[in-house]
Amino acid sequence: MRTSDPIYGVIELQEEWLIELSNCQAIQRLKCIKQQGNTHYRIPSATHTRFSHILGVYHIMGEMIKNLDASEQQLPERERGIALASALLHDVGHGALSHCFEGITEEHHENRSVSIIRSEEEIGSLLSRKGILDDVAAVIGRTGKYPVIESLLFSQIGADKLDYLNRDLYYSGIGMPPIHYNKIINAITIVDNRPVIRDMEIIALLEHLLIVKRRLFKDTFAHPEVLGKDVLFQMLVKRAIHLGKLSFPFSNNNYLKMTDLTISEYIENWSGSDDAELARMCGHYLDRSNHSEMQWFPITKTQYQLMKEWSRTGVNPHYQVYRLDDSYGAYKKDIYVLYEQQIKELSIVSDISRSLASESISYFLFVFHYNNGNGKEQ
Repeated sequence: MRTSDPIYGVIELQEEWLIELSNCQAIQRLKCIKQQGNTHYRIPSATHTRFSHILGVYHIMGEMIKNLDASEQQLPERERGIALASALLHDVGHGALSHCFEGITEEHHENRSVSIIRSEEEIGSLLSRKGILDDVAAVIGRTGKYPVIESLLFSQIGADKLDYLNRDLYYSGIGMPPIHYNKIINAITIVDNRPVIRDMEIIALLEHLLIVKRRLFKDTFAHPEVLGKDVLFQMLVKRAIHLGKLSFPFSNNNYLKMTDLTISEYIENWSGSDDAELARMCGHYLDRSNHSEMQWFPITKTQYQLMKEWSRTGVNPHYQVYRLDDSYGAYKKDIYVLYEQQIKELSIVSDISRSLASESISYFLFVFHYNNGNGKEQ
């Protein structure tokens, strides 16, 4: 199976069982889930999907395996299959609008991925036939059973990061040069079950990768304009659950029925609800005009805690507070380089990476003004 891709040109799945896996309904569902959730409200071009991402991760994992072959660090044949299947399945547990949905379920998508892999007959039977069901679940669950595969998939220079950073960058339009993923891959060697960069000339590329990561965090999915849409979406879905319009907690069967498309249909229907709060929130969420306005204000930790306590009595559709942990955009200090014949963590030899490792917590107050088309607030 060959598919065109704006990042890699062509992605090819050659083995029949991997093609069959990619065609499983739970994976095909990812075609209807945006990689960056509500970011498209701020950046209209950010409509790429989780499906394009998992194909990209599969491609990068394949390139990593080829690089290990060339350096005589080959993965055994069975582990190659585990690595490639894990690349295709690692995001199968994402809910509608990707990470935004985790604010409703309060469950990390990788935990749901493991549950789906084990419970969905179409996926489970295929992996069982290959004898790798438990192994793929172990990799995605990050159990440590296959440390090399886990690091190739999930580390800061793993296949997941290398694809989503370049892909999100491409669709964001923020004008930064792409990450030279192929040069980074070719410089990887495995030492003590983790990837190590053996070429010091690659450090500048790693610094660029970390700069891109921080910039994407601040300007795309963690920008207050996007976070406000996330907050409103989570409020209205929780209101719908409270009213019995959605059954919660979600079974895997019901969870897999929800995509960006189906949840948009739900919200469209709920906008005509007899419940005034739900109807107003849905109308605001769907409105791209200036009739409905959202404001956000930085607040202190003390103000956040007080407002959070006040909100325990119920959801106020006019305001919500939010705690933003920027660790997602920070460097995690887990990239290693061969420096003067010793393995060093990158921030020890790079001032730029060290500066990007700092983390902070920000607090916001979001205020929603529900106006009708005549400018009258509801």
